[in-house]
Amino acid sequence: VEELAAIGAERNDWLSKEILTVIYSKDLVPGKTPKDAFDIAQAIADEGNALAQFFVGYYYLTGTGVDPDEDQAAAWLAKSVEQGYTHSYSFLAELIEQGRGTEQLPDRAADLYWTALEEGDPTATDRLTTQLGNRDRAVVRIIQQKLRDQGVYRGAVDGIAGPSTVAAIRRYAESLTEAG
Repeated sequence: VEELAAIGAERNDWLSKEILTVIYSKDLVPGKTPKDAFDIAQAIADEGNALAQFFVGYYYLTGTGVDPDEDQAAAWLAKSVEQGYTHSYSFLAELIEQGRGTEQLPDRAADLYWTALEEGDPTATDRLTTQLGNRDRAVVRIIQQKLRDQGVYRGAVDGIAGPSTVAAIRRYAESLTEAG
């Protein structure tokens, strides 16, 4: 895989570079490290590639190949979101929700989670179901109101991440999948 991806990368194929980023970040190639992955992702991100911008933000968030830096993570994830890369929405939402690396804005965080949920992003679905108890009450309250507006939630809009809220989120996500 590395050999073919390296040939593609030499020909300036961005997907080949992304493949190198992934396999290097996982230490799958002897002599290549997460730092090599970060350097490749950074170069592509600087060219404006939304997926690479997500990777750079994620690497700053997790400390993969670079020192962790939540300010940089938020900035790069925001660039990826601006370009519409759905998978970056939930990662940026969590930083905004918690005020890590950026201003804490529950409305913005909820909107990002909601948009990602509507786009079928599995991370958003997980964060709004399995991890809903970890969400800020203001974010949960906004999500509950959005669910009510969609007609799939009849419970209280109280910010309490109870089973009825989770069930409504699951129903709504399933309805989006069924709708295509």
